[in-house]
Amino acid sequence: MSFEEAAALPVNYLTAYHMLFRVACVRPGERVLVHMAAGTGTAGIPAASQVAGIPLLTPLQLMNHNRTVSGVNIGHLWSEMAILSEELRAVLALWDEGRIKPRIDRVYPFAEAAAAHHRILARQNVGKIVLTP
Repeated sequence: MSFEEAAALPVNYLTAYHMLFRVACVRPGERVLVHMAAGTGTAGIPAASQVAGIPLLTPLQLMNHNRTVSGVNIGHLWSEMAILSEELRAVLALWDEGRIKPRIDRVYPFAEAAAAHHRILARQNVGKIVLTP
């Protein structure tokens, strides 16, 4: 795994994995609506379809089937290191199997951090911006 992939993978995939398999407890054959919230939506789609074989669901289908919407701020779970460690090991195993891959928009050296920040503020990135030493 490259430095850039190691920097990008946990941010999106750990959140997506936590939401899909801890919060929503999805199982094969169920459906998932992934709202494109930042990069987690980008990670959630392959995680749902590749890992659990779950077809995607539109908002109207969601309402018609009396389903729920859930959310999480993974930053509020740092006190739950046992859970996060277990989930990170699962995410890393999925990467190792080639089932998931982080989407990296651009890599900038630290000296160009201002340009990287500008790209994010301008909403030009699709995927993670990674700063390297």
